[in-house]
This record gives sequence, C-alpha cells and structure tokens, in this order.
Amino acid sequence: MLADFGLAKMADSGRKLTASGTVLGTPEYMSPEQGAGEPLGPPSDRYSFAVVAYEMLTGRVPFEAETPAAVLLSHINKAVPPTRELVGELSSHVEDALRKGLAKSPIERFGSASQFVAALTPAAWVHRERSDSIVLARPHQNGKSIRSMPSVLVVDDSAANRELIEACLADVECRVRLAGDGPSALAAIESSAPDLVLLDVQMPGMDGYTVCRRIKANPGLRLVPVVMITALDRSEDRVMALESGADDFMSKPVERLELVARVRSALRLKAVYDRLDSAEQVIFSLAAAVEAKDSYIERHTNRVAESARYLGSRMGLQEGDLDALYRGGIIHDIGKIGVPDAVLLKPGSLNADELVLMRAHPEIGENIVRPLRSGSDLLPIVRHHHEAWDGRGYPDGLRGTAIPLLARIVAVCDAFDALTNDRPYRSKMSEREALAVLTGGAGRQWDPDLISLFTCEIPAIHRLGAA
Repeated sequence: MLADFGLAKMADSGRKLTASGTVLGTPEYMSPEQGAGEPLGPPSDRYSFAVVAYEMLTGRVPFEAETPAAVLLSHINKAVPPTRELVGELSSHVEDALRKGLAKSPIERFGSASQFVAALTPAAWVHRERSDSIVLARPHQNGKSIRSMPSVLVVDDSAANRELIEACLADVECRVRLAGDGPSALAAIESSAPDLVLLDVQMPGMDGYTVCRRIKANPGLRLVPVVMITALDRSEDRVMALESGADDFMSKPVERLELVARVRSALRLKAVYDRLDSAEQVIFSLAAAVEAKDSYIERHTNRVAESARYLGSRMGLQEGDLDALYRGGIIHDIGKIGVPDAVLLKPGSLNADELVLMRAHPEIGENIVRPLRSGSDLLPIVRHHHEAWDGRGYPDGLRGTAIPLLARIVAVCDAFDALTNDRPYRSKMSEREALAVLTGGAGRQWDPDLISLFTCEIPAIHRLGAA
C-alpha cells in the first residue's frame, strides 16, 4: 500500500506551530514531528501506518478535533485513546502494540512496519504452512495421534473469522478443519463426521440455519453438537437457531476464554455420547428435547453438568463418580418430558394440582433411566436432586446425609444456575443475590458444606463457562 498523507507547513517559519498554520494534506494521519516542524523520516511513515491500523481496528482515527491545527496538537500532546471497540482478552495486547506504534518519540516506535504487524498478531495466532483445509491448532506433546483427537469443523464465509477461531482453539486438544460455505461444510461432514461444528449463521447462498437442519436431519449426525456463532443478537435469532437444531449459540465478537470453555464442554459431551449404547443415546436425546422445549433453560443442563463435575473433583471424588456427576447433570431433569408444557412454561405460580405434576418429574425420570445398562449410578441423582437437607424436599423426604452425595452436589449446582438465569415465572438474579439465597438455605435446603465449597469455587466455575 502506498499512501501520501500530506505535509504540515507553518505560516511563520520562526515558530514550530501557530494557530493560523497552513495544513496541506490529512492531519489525522500526520506524525507528531510533522506537526512540530521537526525532521521527517521512515519513523514518520510508520506512525501514519499505525494510525491506519488503529482506524481499521476501531472504525475511527485516534485523534480528531474541530480544526486541522487542533488535530496536529493532539498528535503532539494527547495520549493514544483506548480502543474501547475491542473486546476480549486480546484487546490489551492490541492496545500495547498500537501505543508503541503511535509513540510521540520516533525512537520509541517499532523499527519497521514488519515489526509492528508482527506485534499486532496475537501470540496464539496460527501461521499456516500449507493451504489444505485441515490444520492442527497446536503441536501436541502427549503422544496422541491426530486420528484419536476430536475434530472441530469451523464454518464461516470470512477467512479472517475462520483463522481467528482457529487461533482461539490453539490450546484445545483437537484437530481444526475449515470450510468457507454451507455446501463445503456438508461435503466435509459427509467425508468425515466431526465431533463439533462451529457454524456461522449469515453466509451467502446456504445460511447456517439450513446447514444445521441438514446436519440434524441425518440420524447418524444428530448427536454431533452444533454451536452457531453470529453477530445477530435478537431473541428471535436465538430461537431460530435452536429450532434449527443448534445445541448452543454464541454472539460475535467471540471472546477466546468463553469459546474455549464452550468447545471443551461440547467435546466432553460428544465423548460421553460416543460411549453410550443405543438406548442411552435415546435417553440423552430426550434430555436435549426437554431443554429445547424451554428457551429459558438453554444450556442449563450443560452448565449443571460442568459445575457438578468440577465440584466433585475439588472434593477428591473418583473418576467414576465424576463421570456420573457429569452424565447425571445432563439428564437430571429428563422426567420433565412427562410434564405438560402448560405447566412447564407457565409464567406465573403453579397451583396445587400443577405443583403435583411438576414434582412428579424426578420419579418419571427415574423410570426412564432405570432400564439403562449403565444407569444405576445415575438413578440417585435423577430421583433425589430435589430432596432438602431438612427433610422437606421430594419425592422421598430424605434428610441430611441420607440424601445421596452426588444428588446433593447436583442440587446445589442446579439451584445456582436456575437462580442466575431467567425463568418463565421470574427474572434472573444477580450472582450476589443468588449466592445470598444459597447461603441462607444452607442447612435447610442444601448441604452446608457443599454451599461453602461452591461459593469459594465460583471464580473457577466461571472459567469453565459453567456459571
């Protein structure tokens, strides 16, 4: 790119800058030394180059004012404005590079344009060595073969977006595959089914909704998680995504930590699906159907499963119990498949008859899960996650430690997630309010030791994307 940003020539050659100075060119892109009448050189060009980069990243130039002279003074005297348009953990990285590129002193700037571009490039960015569509997110040190790693298919018509997501997944144990449109994505899936699809919604020709419906229409692919990623943020768009069969929904711009947490969660869920026998797959599909009935509980079971498993790990439970916590968290509310929608989605309080129907769901769920060959460790979770520490819960009125431990863990995680998300009958609480409810109910509704542990582990649970 060749650009001429003009010259700043002052009317009075005996002064560095005057109010009536003559500006020839575009002062928004001029370096401080141009405005001050100092010698120019390659660092001045690199400053102008950094202004262009700032504008491309934020949609605005760093310094604006009512007059050209005031703009020049801003370059000389004012600090670089923060890039408030950028979000996520990489924003500070980019700001540091821009500040150095726009340093007031030429000797404090980057030594070359290439150094500036390299500094802007995130450390996690993937540099491709070849042009094929399957790349490793990072070298793996644990000896796993490429074939044994789960694969993630990233579908987006923007090459920049595909590479950004690929870079975000650098620390995830997976193979990343890329597709630039709907037909290419379907062909890639037909060739080799992925373990997760990250799917853009707005694509020319075949949009993401259509691609998702095609994937979910194939019986062999129904359990492949599809996460839709889009700039659309209306509730109608989320509903349309879920109705198309999407398992999750993320809004652009994507933050790396959230994306990584959701990808890891989806891959863990897919690994569980892959270990299930055919009867278990039906059960887990029913659990997904329960969640799809109610837009208020989107990803509720995934968050409960993730936080319950984490809490169990902090308690030192064995791997078998952790697996049961995760699987039990996914299907703990499966009995709601037998609760009428009029009761499940009622916007107000339930009457006595409706309360009886709602409170039947743990027993309905137990009856659904009981025939499973590997369901014995899940039954206590499904049946007893609404028991209360003081014995006033249901269905059996168990008290204290008579309530199975895994059910007590799921109960705490279930309650917190329910409190911090909207429900048909009430708006969500803040995290502080929800924790106050849990603390107030410790020793009555919930195991007090578990409440104490849960409140201490909230920051870590947030990092999992489970809160």
